[in-house]
Amino acid sequence: MIYAEKGSQYQLQKYVNEHRTEFNKAVLQASPSLLSFINKELIFEWKSPLRDDNFHEYQDDFLKTIIKDEVELKKQEQLLRQYWTRRGPVWDGIAIVDGKDDRKGLILVEAKAHVNETYSQMKATADDSINKIKTTIHETKTAFGSSGSE
Repeated sequence: MIYAEKGSQYQLQKYVNEHRTEFNKAVLQASPSLLSFINKELIFEWKSPLRDDNFHEYQDDFLKTIIKDEVELKKQEQLLRQYWTRRGPVWDGIAIVDGKDDRKGLILVEAKAHVNETYSQMKATADDSINKIKTTIHETKTAFGSSGSE
C-alpha cells in the first residue's frame, strides 16, 4: 500500500515512518503532561500507521496492539464496551510510551489538517449509545477540569 495522497493522514503516515525522531520530539514539546509522564528518555513505540502494516488504522481493535495476553485482552475489551460504544473512533495513530515507575502510556492520535475538522456532530442514534457517549464526555471533562461545551 502507498501513502495517503494528502492531508493529515498523509502527514501522519510520512512522519511516523520517515521522520520519527523529529515527530516524537514535536509531540513531546506539544504535551507538557506527556513530558511529566515519560521516563528519562523519550521512547515512542509506534503501532500505527506503519508502512509494514499497510498503514492500518485501528478502531475497536486498538487494544490488540498493546495487550498480547488473550484473557487480559478480552477483559479489557469488555471494560471498553462499558465505557464507549461499538464502532468507536478510528485512530489515525497509536503509540506506546515508557513512563516513570515502569508505567506504560498510550497515545491515541486523531490527526486534523484544518481547525474546522475538529468540529463534528454526534452520529449515534440509539438512546443507549447517546447516553454512553454523553456520560463518557462528561466524566472526561470532569477528570481534566474542562469547562468547555459538550
